Parts: sequence; C-alpha cells; structure tokens
Amino acid sequence: MAKKRKTRRGGVDAGNGEAKFWFEGAHAGIAIPTAEIEIFRNNDKFAMLANNDVTYENIHERLDVTFVSSKALEETNRRYKIGGHTLSENGVKPDETEFESKKYASEIIARSVLAGILVDALKQKHQEVGSWDFKSVKASYDIALALPLMEINPNSFSSHALRFIGTHEMIFHFPNGQKIEVTIEIEFASTFPEGAIAVYPIMYNLDGTYKQYTIEVNGQTITTDLSQYKILLTDIGAGTLDLAVMNGVNYDYNNSKSLDLGTKEDVFSIIEQWNEHDPLNKIDSLTQFTKIYSSKDDFRTEALVNFASPRLSANSKKIGTEVKNIFKDLGSKSVNVFCGGGSILYRSHLTKIMNSDSKYQGRTIFSEHDKFTNSLGLLMMMLHEAFDQMKDQYISEVQGQGQA
Repeated sequence: MAKKRKTRRGGVDAGNGEAKFWFEGAHAGIAIPTAEIEIFRNNDKFAMLANNDVTYENIHERLDVTFVSSKALEETNRRYKIGGHTLSENGVKPDETEFESKKYASEIIARSVLAGILVDALKQKHQEVGSWDFKSVKASYDIALALPLMEINPNSFSSHALRFIGTHEMIFHFPNGQKIEVTIEIEFASTFPEGAIAVYPIMYNLDGTYKQYTIEVNGQTITTDLSQYKILLTDIGAGTLDLAVMNGVNYDYNNSKSLDLGTKEDVFSIIEQWNEHDPLNKIDSLTQFTKIYSSKDDFRTEALVNFASPRLSANSKKIGTEVKNIFKDLGSKSVNVFCGGGSILYRSHLTKIMNSDSKYQGRTIFSEHDKFTNSLGLLMMMLHEAFDQMKDQYISEVQGQGQA
C-alpha cells in the first residue's frame, strides 16, 4: 500500500502586487509578484534564464513554470516566467493585474498562487533528497486564502476557494534544461476577509501566548496584551485599503470598510515621474519598483526612496483621514495597527500623521510582519480546530453529493 502523503497547510494572501505565503513550520514568509511573462516558444529569446544557480533559498525568485493542467485556469499547457529576479532579469515589462481586477477571477493571481505552492513542494522534496536530483514530486495541501472586505459575498468567497480544490499539474524548468514534474493536490481551501484575519499574528505569538505591546493610555505608558482592546486593523494593499474593526478576534463587519485606495496608483505615478527624471535607469514595472525600493544592495534604492517620499504624501493623508474617521469612535481602549505592503511604503508619513494628534498618539502599531501579516494570520487560523471542522464538513458534503 502506498504511503499516505502528509497534507501541508499554507496561508495564501494573493494581492494585486504580490502573492504572500506562509507555510506550516516556516520561520518566514515568501513573496511572489503577481506578474508574469509568457513564453510562446521554447527557443524564445526569453526562454532561458541567466546562468544563476537555483538554490533552496532563492527558488521563489527564479520561477519558470509550465501550467499543464488546473481547473483554476481557463488556459493551460502554457509556460511563464514568474518571480522577482526572473522578471527583472529579462528586461521586458511583465503582464500585471489591472486596477479593477477581481482577485477571485484573476488568472495571473491564480498562477502566482499555484507557483508559490509549487515552490514549497519543491523545497520540501529538496530537504528530503538533499539536492534537486529528482524528476517529480507529489504533495497534498490545505490552503487558506484571503479577499478584500469589498469582495465579501458568498459567491466570491466560495468560487475563490473552489477553483483551487483539486489536482494541479505543473513543470518547473531549470536554466540548464532540467525539468521537475510537480503534482499538487489541494484537498481543501477556504477564503477569509483580508485585514480581519491579520488579527491572529497581531494578538498572539505562534505558541498561542498573547503578544505584549507598549502603548499610551490616558497619557501613561503601559505594557499590555490586546485581548481586551478594540483593534482597528488598517491593511494597505496594492489595490485596496481594508479597515477592519476587531473586538479581540471577533470581526465587527458593520463598522469596518474597504476602499479602492491602495499603493498601485501612487507607485505607477512615481515610476512615470522617475523615468522622466532618470531615463538611463528606468523602472519598467510595479515588480521592479518593489524590488528596488526594498533592496539593500541596489544602487538606486536610496535615490528612489528619497524621490518617492514627497510623492507619497497625498495618499498618506487620505489613509490617515480614513483611519481617524473610524478610530475616533472606538474609545480610548483601542489601538490602530498598520499592516500590508503599503505600511512599508507609507510608514514614515503615517507615523507623523497619527502622532500629530494627541488623541491618537501612542496608540498606533506597525505589524512586525508587515506584508506577511495576512498570510501568517491565515496559517494560524488553519492550525485551529475550527479549520479542521470546516474541512470535515466540506468532505462530508462532497461525499453526500457523490452518494446522492
């Protein structure tokens, strides 16, 4: 009898800029751009990567994948370059998600999600074998996904999860022509609201104990956990701003809101102005901007950060106003937590905005996991027995339909 494969679990926060993943047992998350370059011919001039080694640590940056079969995709048997290094290396503007794209229907996002799970499956096999010297891998997963608050409805949440449940066949291509066939079986998937799910890594450590924070209450500095506090989770993404009001881990839907106010429009405007300012060092895409802005080694990073700073001011003020409009009604025993990739981009501006008003001073926190807060929250939710119950119910319903 074949040995039953262990079902791994992973939190997947796929946004309009990047797909963020946090898998069971991992010490950190990985991010893969929701962008791609399609390879139309195997001898295409972009079909081969430069001669950089694909390692356990960098494989998510160097993705060359053929999506052979997947019900999450309308078009299969197509090959794509995905991953920050791969996309920037080719010197071609990648296809990226549109401003108005719905995550639950986007094929670019679906391919990024599947690519991230492929990465984890390959890394798990690499740990087992000790090298890339294997021709195929099969792995089973449960995943938790997220959608913006503005996309909360039964149809979108259900369709986003259901399109991933099933078997997905892919091929990973190495620069030297080596191929690994990857078969992923997603046994169960469920969708949760972005922002709200981020409360778990804000509230708890991974061992289940409460996190401690130093905040100001009535002019006094105290150290406390947030179990008895109202929390405004401000999740700044590429396409949306989600403001989720939480009473502990309980989501207050009626007082929460979601807006089309993300970083993407700001970034595209900065890219356009940067390219006029420095045409010899042009930035071609959101993916390249993100890579340069967050780099420690790129010679353009300091100049780009300084160039972008005054241009981020207007959007920061809009975000600050939306936060204050909700925060002011939550009472003194409340905190605001910024998370998401945009919290990195706007951090210095938002810190000044929130600290400029004594009513909010000392009660603003920036998540230590920034853009990975949602993906880690999704994983933490999956490790709770409630997720097992959801999976058991789904399996029971599917079996019941099969017997009907």
